[in-house]
Amino acid sequence: MMIQQGNHMDKDEFIEFQKAYMDREAERLRATNLIDKWRPIEGLFRDVPRGRLLECGSGTGLYSLPFIKLGYEVFGIDLSAESIKSAEEFVRARGDASKYHTFHGDFNEIVPTLEVDFDVIVFIKVLHHYPDKETIAKAIKVAYQKLKPGGCIVGMEPEGSSPYWFLSYKFIDFIRGTNHWFFEKNVKLIRRKFFKATFEALSPESIEFRKRYLIPGSFPGFNRLNLHGLDEFLANLPLLRALAGNLLFKVKKPAKK
Repeated sequence: MMIQQGNHMDKDEFIEFQKAYMDREAERLRATNLIDKWRPIEGLFRDVPRGRLLECGSGTGLYSLPFIKLGYEVFGIDLSAESIKSAEEFVRARGDASKYHTFHGDFNEIVPTLEVDFDVIVFIKVLHHYPDKETIAKAIKVAYQKLKPGGCIVGMEPEGSSPYWFLSYKFIDFIRGTNHWFFEKNVKLIRRKFFKATFEALSPESIEFRKRYLIPGSFPGFNRLNLHGLDEFLANLPLLRALAGNLLFKVKKPAKK
């Protein structure tokens, strides 16, 4: 599908473009294999308190349902009304809908109005859809302020320093005559150095980074052949780390003394 957009937009136009795209593609996104990333994400939750979880860019609920099954009461925020509708139907049919609450709108505007704090706030494949680093940094700060003492921010984003994303999208666009790279181009904003500086400014108790997916998660038979262990080993070797496709992070807020 060709994306009929120019390559120059201001921040508000870019956000509206992303919103319209997500509305239009909600059902197709559900049909993708995004959930193959669940295993490394789940591994970050071993010592994270159960309770309330806030999900930025909850989309069609691909991760919302696993979080509910993991024991969380999930609060999902998304710009796409169509995606939220799809997520609510998805959770209602397969999980406990009483533990799922959705909000339609901008994360940075909605979160400060919420009357509860959270044990964990997650960003999964969403921050690279933000228009600039300033908006990303604001979302992280807004999230941190809504964490309970001892709570965590957990995330997984495409690694902007890896050549994988640019080359793969450009190849797909060349073959299909599309322009999906324009939609995904802010992957280049995702850098470990930027996230580390943003997190350190919040004075957390701890910051953890991991790399994953030197082997693409969509590789045929990835789950069936149990390549996760091999991928984790390869993606964190010093000579190969720069090629890994995803950056995972966990930031813990200090507990009250």
